Amino acid sequence: MSERRRTSEQNRKLHLLLQDLGLMDEKPSLALEFSRGRTERTSQLSQQECRLLIDHLDQFASKTVRSAEIMRRKVFVYCYALGWISPARSPQDHAFNRTVIDNFLLKRGYRKKRLHEYTYEELPKLLNQFEQISKHNEASQHNKKVASMLQELNISVAAKVA
Repeated sequence: MSERRRTSEQNRKLHLLLQDLGLMDEKPSLALEFSRGRTERTSQLSQQECRLLIDHLDQFASKTVRSAEIMRRKVFVYCYALGWISPARSPQDHAFNRTVIDNFLLKRGYRKKRLHEYTYEELPKLLNQFEQISKHNEASQHNKKVASMLQELNISVAAKVA
């Protein structure tokens, strides 16, 4: 007794998930795994096999979306620590902060796009960019404090000769 093939609704949902997650190239191996080695073609999956694969991809997508949102929130934390944005006390404040961040990213972000346009795969590199900015900012603040203290003590420091 053969099982019924996947439905057109399942086909739409499956391909949407595969495309959204960037897994279209993995389609044959996923079909092979969820059909227990029976086929590499998703068109040959049974309704039950396709449902299991869709459920698996939904869970993966959910985790990916949550992880991406956490990384986007970290960008806000970096910007707040750098003094670029203020705490959001209203939706308007949050929208303003997002505009400040988006304007920076459009000009200086490594992909030159708005924060919500960065993919899950791109966000770690973006966070690294903000980490480097933060480190540079801390070093700059430290150097300014040292220079100020030396000036208060009337100690001059010779400039480096290149």
